[in-house]
Amino acid sequence: MKRIVPLLIIAVIGVIVLVTLSTGQVPGTRPQTNNPEASTLYATSQQGLLFFVIAGGLISAVIGNAVLAALIMWVLNWRIKRAKERTSSPFSFSLNPAKPNSLGAVMATHPMITVGFVVVLIAGLALVLVVTGAIR
Repeated sequence: MKRIVPLLIIAVIGVIVLVTLSTGQVPGTRPQTNNPEASTLYATSQQGLLFFVIAGGLISAVIGNAVLAALIMWVLNWRIKRAKERTSSPFSFSLNPAKPNSLGAVMATHPMITVGFVVVLIAGLALVLVVTGAIR
């Protein structure tokens, strides 16, 4: 029974394709107009071009998103492997940049993190002063 159902589906699709190719019409449909711009069965060249452009754009978007997701997963996996290879040492909130896993070492090796933190801190302080009414 499991093998018969796919064969029946393929046979029905084959019959529909053969009838469509031989008569030029999809079985069970009746053209209601001779104007191809108003017909659901026929398309003008502009409609066909528009269909292929939209379908191509959608297919390329799906493929692009799949590639992006695969790249993100690869980078995350690579970072996890690198983190597992390193020796674990507890993070220290010391400002001494000589300690390898401390706040001072992070600030010394990545100064943009420090700049970003200061900018967010200043913006937050300004927002608090505006909301409380200290600055008008």
